[in-house]
Amino acid sequence: MFQLVNETGYCRMADKVSEALIRAALGKHPAYAQSWIEYCDDKRSSGTWYIAPPDDENRYEVGYFTESLRRQHQVYYDNLLDATASFIKRELDSICEQ
Repeated sequence: MFQLVNETGYCRMADKVSEALIRAALGKHPAYAQSWIEYCDDKRSSGTWYIAPPDDENRYEVGYFTESLRRQHQVYYDNLLDATASFIKRELDSICEQ
């Protein structure tokens, strides 16, 4: 995944790509949000960012799974596209840090 993200040039310009910019792009292609949730579900790893489907209060959770599978840095969103933009930004930035 690092190679793919790096080849896009994202890592060189990550500071110029905001959650708002990602959210705007998702607004044009909202179906992509579900693909990111599926990507997250398929990761099956620790020490990584995640996005969780809506809870009982219909909120999406974005957070970090530690190596010991504890949840940290949770943020809750009422809107799928906002949550997905947050997850994408965190995920891509963490990939660039590898």
